Amino acid sequence: MMYLTALFASPVIIINKVLFDSEIVLEYLQKQEYQNKPIIESQPLTTNRKNLFKFNKDFDQSIKKGLDQLQYNIGYKIVSAWGTKTPPKGFSHFHTHANSWMTGVYYPHGNFKIELEKSVYDHWDIPVKKYNVLNSQSWTFDVEENMFIMFSANLRHRIVYNESKIDRYSLAMNIRPKGIIGNIECKIKV
Repeated sequence: MMYLTALFASPVIIINKVLFDSEIVLEYLQKQEYQNKPIIESQPLTTNRKNLFKFNKDFDQSIKKGLDQLQYNIGYKIVSAWGTKTPPKGFSHFHTHANSWMTGVYYPHGNFKIELEKSVYDHWDIPVKKYNVLNSQSWTFDVEENMFIMFSANLRHRIVYNESKIDRYSLAMNIRPKGIIGNIECKIKV
């Protein structure tokens, strides 16, 4: 008997057709005042949490579904949130989110891409017959309308070059665990 398992994998949770009214979220993001940058613009949304978190119930359901799939037994807290506007020909560089546990991104509209990259590179560059999640150094996801993606905040990721003729909007957030973490000798409350 033989079996293959993904040991110490980096989970990526994708939820299609989230409960949000994607048009309302898109309008909300379009009304934000973004910094004027040619590649990508972002706007912190935590300053006016009441407006942002009128969507909080739907975010909560999506995050809870994701954490349930991972079998974690801990609460969580959204600690920061921001909107992004990526104009045509815009993109971001690979980055991570320090001091966060998970990162979530909601896409009110689709036909865009996000790429995630392995944090630790393989020492060998072995030729591959067919790429899959076990043998790839990076993976690109096609973003659909009304999609929520959640992944470890230490996983390198980037907004892929916007080849469309329209601005790409997304709503992103950083999540921390909430409750008791650790074991006997280093238990802490977060």
